[in-house]
Amino acid sequence: MNTYFGSLEEFLAFAEEKQEGHMVIGYFHLPEYAGMVLYLGIHYHIAKKEFVLDLEWMSLGLDFYGDTLQESCRYQFDNLKDMLAYMEHKHQVKITDIAHKFEFDYKQYPNPITHEDQKEAFQEAWERFSNNFKLGMFLDSTQKLIYSSYPRNQE
Repeated sequence: MNTYFGSLEEFLAFAEEKQEGHMVIGYFHLPEYAGMVLYLGIHYHIAKKEFVLDLEWMSLGLDFYGDTLQESCRYQFDNLKDMLAYMEHKHQVKITDIAHKFEFDYKQYPNPITHEDQKEAFQEAWERFSNNFKLGMFLDSTQKLIYSSYPRNQE
């Protein structure tokens, strides 16, 4: 059973105690792109003042593990508070939505085996998403981008 952080202070104390780590925030359905999810994860290193938000868009409907059909980007933040505030504002993820340890339940997400009848819709969604990603539609110019799977300068 998942246990969730109850407050920002609790989360910050957890991170301070660990000093460095990675946390899965969650996988979120993308209703406008059938068969796709957005993964949010954070990486932090307190002593080095490194705070990174990892975003990965995956076509779980076509790619069971989401490791082949995906695009991603990473943003650097000055501190955990700013990163958490951004996640709440941009992705509607509150601190109380974050589990101490995320547990992935495959039954909650599309996959190519149980949703084989939706393959055409998943393929169309992936192609549309991929084109939109290449156009930069998912990048946030207000944040410090440190990585993108589709380098804009190589078009």
